[in-house]
Amino acid sequence: MEKGSRIQSLKTPHVMQISQFLSLQIRGKRASEQGSVPGGLVKAISLLCTVWPKDCSEITWNRVSGVFVIQPTGLHQIVVYCDLNSTSEGWTVLQRNRRDTQITWAESWSTYKYGFGNVQDDYWLGMEYIYWIAKQKVYQVRFVIHDSSGTMKYADYNLFGMEDESNGYRLRLGSYTGTAGDAMTSNNPTSVHDNMKFSTKDMDQDIYSGNCARIICKTCSIQM
Repeated sequence: MEKGSRIQSLKTPHVMQISQFLSLQIRGKRASEQGSVPGGLVKAISLLCTVWPKDCSEITWNRVSGVFVIQPTGLHQIVVYCDLNSTSEGWTVLQRNRRDTQITWAESWSTYKYGFGNVQDDYWLGMEYIYWIAKQKVYQVRFVIHDSSGTMKYADYNLFGMEDESNGYRLRLGSYTGTAGDAMTSNNPTSVHDNMKFSTKDMDQDIYSGNCARIICKTCSIQM
């Protein structure tokens, strides 16, 4: 796994990861304006499938991580990065962000809704797509962090869910285990992210008197 940060995969159970290179992944407990990817690559991938996997945990014919097309229930086909090397089941990468990324993360609500970046490099999948993936079944999430020395730490939450846009894409997390520390749930009351709505520089939905996304997240890698 590269240095920096990313969101990676959904599977059974679904997990998310964060790292310095930050990695965020989800997986299941059962087995328009997206970030850029070369059109020829998508076309080549498309020729291989007539029935699309719903997330990366359903990719069983290939154990090499890379770019794949999935089709969550009720949604059109989307391009994602699948981490197929970490465990026996694939992870759907939601975000990847290296320390030296060229991406500016201080984006608008509409940009975060549909995603940005390059799916083969640093990117954000998009809140709307994450919502449709996560509503399919029960997921876990893992945040994977690689520090400057290359040491990997992780934070697992045994449940991961997200409400729809009308409810602010409110984040729902389960119980924590891991080595990175719990920075997301009520066990860390000074920086709770669990049960909070998503915020951007032009859509303030946090409980702080100011706009945390504008103040803190000018250079941050994830805003959940």
